[in-house]
Amino acid sequence: MLVVGDVHMDYPVRYSTSQGNIYFEAVSRVLEYIVDEIAEEAETVIFLGDIFEKKDRILNKVKNRLVSILEKGAVKGLHYWFITGNHDIGDGGEISIRFLKFLGCVVTEPCLHRVEGMKVFFIPWCGSKVRIPKSDIVLGHFMVEGFGGGGFVDSGEDCYSVTDFKGAEVVIDGHYHDRQGSGRIFAVGSILSVRFGESNRKYVVRVKDGRLEWIELPVVLDRRIVKAESIEDVSEDLKGKVVRLDVEMGRVDMVELGRRIEEISPLWWEVNYI
Repeated sequence: MLVVGDVHMDYPVRYSTSQGNIYFEAVSRVLEYIVDEIAEEAETVIFLGDIFEKKDRILNKVKNRLVSILEKGAVKGLHYWFITGNHDIGDGGEISIRFLKFLGCVVTEPCLHRVEGMKVFFIPWCGSKVRIPKSDIVLGHFMVEGFGGGGFVDSGEDCYSVTDFKGAEVVIDGHYHDRQGSGRIFAVGSILSVRFGESNRKYVVRVKDGRLEWIELPVVLDRRIVKAESIEDVSEDLKGKVVRLDVEMGRVDMVELGRRIEEISPLWWEVNYI
């Protein structure tokens, strides 16, 4: 059983370049790598939610690319499960990933199933916590007390805690973009760095014989945050990277900075004034 975190398959306009949309192409390459190189023949592949980013405003080119990649895996016998994440639910409550049911099982309600000989309890994104039955493994998309990212930590009555899963051997969650864990609860992390500040190190996890095997994914979109206090801070190693330059107003000559960036040729860049 191969467990895959948030995909966030999207075509964000801000990442469009003359060579195409760098984010869309990057996430496509990582997903292709998972399906072609990591997933084993006839293996069950379970996506933990947030297949998409834009909820109910998904371009057909994004859906078509996703389907074409997944269909290649179906040819080699992969069995898919798609758990609904918060980004897979439109503003009107519609499930944007429901169309994927022709490729596998789309989980929209908490349910218990036997998968590859294991009792698996699935938890899609819900409005409140649900009772966890005795199970070998819990897979889902939900908030966990103490987990977080991007400067926030989740807490409150809508968050699950370790004691909520006392009947489960192991818990693997989506929702969080960086890998983290507490006790027997783990967040696998997204398959690609979605925002600046997230780790570039991404994983999927294989569950086999009761053990977790963490498999690191290739870095295809290397994000860097650089505090540019002078022109010299824009170094040669930023070539080909996705860069955010944090610049204090009036501290750096912006014309010179622009020239330096052209020399370095990052894959994509933006300036954040601080």
